[in-house]
Amino acid sequence: MKIVAKILIKDKNSKVLVLTRGSTHPNFANHLDFPGGEVEPGEDYMTAIIREIKEEIGIDLLPPNIKLLFDKKINDNLTHILYSYQLDETEPKLKISWEHSSYEWIDERKLIKHKIPLNVDPYYKNVIDYLNELPDKYNPSLLIEGKSFNVIKDKRIREGMVLQSDGVFARLGPKEIVEDERIHTLSLYNRGFPVPKILSSGIYDKKYTYFLESSLGDSTFHELFVNDFNKHGKILDETFEKYQKIIEKYLNAQMKKANLSSVTPRQFIESFCPNERILANYEYFKYDTTKLQKAIDKIMSKLESSNMGILQYDLNPYNILPNGIIDFELVGYGPIGFDAMMSTRWSFAWFPNYPARYTMQYRLTNKQIKMNDQLITNIAKRHGLEDPCKHLQEFLVLKGAWALSDFDFPQPDWPADRIAFRGFRAKLLNESVKSYLANKPINYEGFSNISGA
Repeated sequence: MKIVAKILIKDKNSKVLVLTRGSTHPNFANHLDFPGGEVEPGEDYMTAIIREIKEEIGIDLLPPNIKLLFDKKINDNLTHILYSYQLDETEPKLKISWEHSSYEWIDERKLIKHKIPLNVDPYYKNVIDYLNELPDKYNPSLLIEGKSFNVIKDKRIREGMVLQSDGVFARLGPKEIVEDERIHTLSLYNRGFPVPKILSSGIYDKKYTYFLESSLGDSTFHELFVNDFNKHGKILDETFEKYQKIIEKYLNAQMKKANLSSVTPRQFIESFCPNERILANYEYFKYDTTKLQKAIDKIMSKLESSNMGILQYDLNPYNILPNGIIDFELVGYGPIGFDAMMSTRWSFAWFPNYPARYTMQYRLTNKQIKMNDQLITNIAKRHGLEDPCKHLQEFLVLKGAWALSDFDFPQPDWPADRIAFRGFRAKLLNESVKSYLANKPINYEGFSNISGA
């Protein structure tokens, strides 16, 4: 059977990469094309698409960022596969291979409306047909259950849209993805986590699935904290107390005996900050990967006694609201308390306090951070569990690794401020590794003043 794997590569502004095949190409010469090609015998699909993209346009794709859009069996002899990949830059320059004569970054709306040329590669037509079948994210409002919903997010970590109407939110997208998210949210709700309540679900436009969920508030704690910090130069105690109430609900659910997990420290680390997303970045700035690995091995040993449970890997004030927590796309299992401890440190420790691509926008006081840590300690004790706060040093190294693994590999044509910010994150991780291996406390309070590498 012939298997063809292609990929929709989008830039920061959601423009799609479209190639034009060269005049000497053996199939559909001079026709429009998307990056990708045939899967070789014995090759898995992911390896194939990574190889093809490297060969055709010189980009190294990170496997965790490659999303499957469809896997269609056309007939007994042919299967078409389509992936998507989001870049964090605008219309990057590419080095294309002999197979293609040119390339263009095309606005997705124009691509969808573009008339499909005659005798075009059937795969190209399949992709355009797929895009045309998606819910119209360019329509400012959609009608669901008789109510008009406004689109507030047309792209997320997973395929799908977020819409809002009078205190109710809707998740809309491909059936498999949205239904999985609905079941996952319902499971967290039933386990006691402060997540939105599922109100209803159904089919939209005969092709897509949606579910409605209750609102958890009008503003995130990030917005509330920034507002306090800009007005008063600090986070007000009453605002922080509201934040603590949600963290308390979250921790009580996380530490329930029924919600604990048997996952090992190694399994957690391999999921949370896998080597393939860190080492290349770390090496790029000429830091010693052997020392990093030594620190990771030490952390694995130290965490052997930790209680493991459900984690929101990216828990931070951006996704915490006055009535609960949202955005559980980045969920997994790991040491309880880890995410809650890092949530109060993330906004200032891993963002510079000087002009940069991304900067620190507020800072919690040491007293507030200690209050949060004490809350974690008290709840763990109440549940008869080990105090997670004893592993602060291990958690700081792991969060630093996660912060570095969240981006694509540096490219020569990146803007200087983007490379500098990556260097900043790499330097923080290196400083953390050095302190950790020397058994010295990691000075995370001074992170924001460290210049990029």
